[in-house]
Amino acid sequence: MQINVTFIIQIMHFIVVYLVLKRYFFKNIIFVLQEKEKNKQMLTSGLKDKEMGLGNLQEEKKKDLLDFRLKLKEKYLFVHEKPQEIPSGILYEQDEKRIAHLLGTVEHLIIEKAPHAF
Repeated sequence: MQINVTFIIQIMHFIVVYLVLKRYFFKNIIFVLQEKEKNKQMLTSGLKDKEMGLGNLQEEKKKDLLDFRLKLKEKYLFVHEKPQEIPSGILYEQDEKRIAHLLGTVEHLIIEKAPHAF
């Protein structure tokens, strides 16, 4: 088996190119990839923290809403009455007085049920 001189020259060129790339190119690429990975980890950890905080806020808001509803029930003892039915077959042009009366009744009922809302 004969070893050709060009084969040895190719091996030496390969080694020289590898050393040059390793010294100038690979370090920079590895550095950039490591920085990207660090930034990615920082973002994901920040998102996880915010997600947990958001979950806690949602739980607090649900609790506050339930407390508020209980306070409303205690303050305004809700009486479950059947609401007045408003006829839907009335046209505005035909019976303006009746519509005005119904609107006044509705407004009066709203003010009566929730006096502190206005």
